[in-house]
Amino acid sequence: MQQRLTRPLLVAALLALPAAAAAQTQSADLTADPTSLLWGRQFTEWFYDGQADSLFSRFDDEMQKGLSKEDLIKFRDQVAVQAGAETEVLSEEVKEKDGFFNYHREIHVANAGETVVVVYWTIDKDKKIAGFFIKPKQS
Repeated sequence: MQQRLTRPLLVAALLALPAAAAAQTQSADLTADPTSLLWGRQFTEWFYDGQADSLFSRFDDEMQKGLSKEDLIKFRDQVAVQAGAETEVLSEEVKEKDGFFNYHREIHVANAGETVVVVYWTIDKDKKIAGFFIKPKQS
């Protein structure tokens, strides 16, 4: 299943996702520098926990137009069934590109064996979520 979520350069394919709260995540100070790993960790935790209101309030205007809170909840529930819990964080980093901060996390999930799954959040200069996807890593 694919769904357009953001600007053309930030189109996100929404596929099989991890679904349970990750032990590795921790609450973030969202006033922190967006190059901090804490932003991506917090958004990921909110997604796993089904905190659609918290995420939706951080979406930029384009994201709010492209994905309703109800759709986000349905998607999160689908992930819980298909992928299962995040079991291991393999890597995570933040890179700045073209004025956006891109959080990239590679993980294993319970129902995907050794398949690596990518969690990706794009944060804009206003510290809003401008893009988001979670999908199996492409070779």
